[in-house]
Amino acid sequence: MRADSSRIQTRVDRLIAARTRFQPGAYPIIQGLGIATSQPGSRARSIPAVRPTRSTSTGQCKNWPEEGLQKSLLVITNEVFSRQARKPVLRRQLRRGQMLEFFANLQPCLVGMEACAGSHFWARRLREFGHDVRLIAPQLVKPYVRGQKNDANDARAICEALQRPDMRFVAIKSVEQQALSHLHTTRSQLMKRRIAQTNAIRAMLAEHGLVLPRAMKALRQGVPELLDDASNELAGITRMLIQEEMLMLAQLQQRIDELDRQIKSQAAANPACRQLQQLPGVGPVSASALVAQVDRAQHFKDSRQLPAAVGIVPRQHSSGGKNVLLGITKRGDEYLRWLFIHGARAFLKAQQLKPAEQREAPRVRHLA
Repeated sequence: MRADSSRIQTRVDRLIAARTRFQPGAYPIIQGLGIATSQPGSRARSIPAVRPTRSTSTGQCKNWPEEGLQKSLLVITNEVFSRQARKPVLRRQLRRGQMLEFFANLQPCLVGMEACAGSHFWARRLREFGHDVRLIAPQLVKPYVRGQKNDANDARAICEALQRPDMRFVAIKSVEQQALSHLHTTRSQLMKRRIAQTNAIRAMLAEHGLVLPRAMKALRQGVPELLDDASNELAGITRMLIQEEMLMLAQLQQRIDELDRQIKSQAAANPACRQLQQLPGVGPVSASALVAQVDRAQHFKDSRQLPAAVGIVPRQHSSGGKNVLLGITKRGDEYLRWLFIHGARAFLKAQQLKPAEQREAPRVRHLA
């Protein structure tokens, strides 16, 4: 094993020397790494680390390795680029189970990967090895893809996006943030299932000419009355099915109420959530959902960037010095944007019930 590592090290040194012989004293920087699938039976190899040099004035690494990482299912294909030569130095493949061992033996470097469901886990693990990990949104990587869609071009696009000075990166979530986010994700799924359940019950009743008001309260009160009414044409099998559907609806509501209690307890124990709940229209659900997505507001340059990231700012289609503003952009997290909009609606509705002189601000008085 040591003999193989020494041979690979010798080969890397020769490649580095060949690409930097015209620049004395310059040491190349690793800047490309991508994960991709390959044919079964392909062998995975590790590559030795490139040692960064440390600046004496700033204390930071001057020649800091950069690697772009794209995740898929089976095999990691990594490309090592030289910043001076602007060409790939090495291409290697790693199995998913070999990834942690590979980065554990690698000198600290800058790692970039596309933001996805598992990227936060890998970012936390790689940070434990001293690496600087950056997550990039896939839509920001797409413009840098050259040629057709393949794993090598995707890895190179990540490297190009990683080097942009104005690139926006995704904040890495902690385990607590992901746990809080799981509560909201499960709650959102159950609410969609509850809507589907009510639509199924209403459709069954509508086929027999029985139509109830749209409110959930009207459905819960009206269905038992319709089932007890023998004058309608509901058959015995249909009545039994509707009763079972109503039981399933009650079970879904119980699970949603339990999740609401857990979210409220989590929000009460979090100082940031308690501070956010002091804002009008923000409750435990909205505050905890925002904390689950944005742990630190310092990630944004100013207060205008947060609503832009959520997608509640006007969409622009301007040209020739003429500003054209359209509807909201609808970017970012749909669930968080939904909570913000409904929180604003609830606040305005509460203001409408107050006299005009008791409303909180002149702008709110005008809107309400």
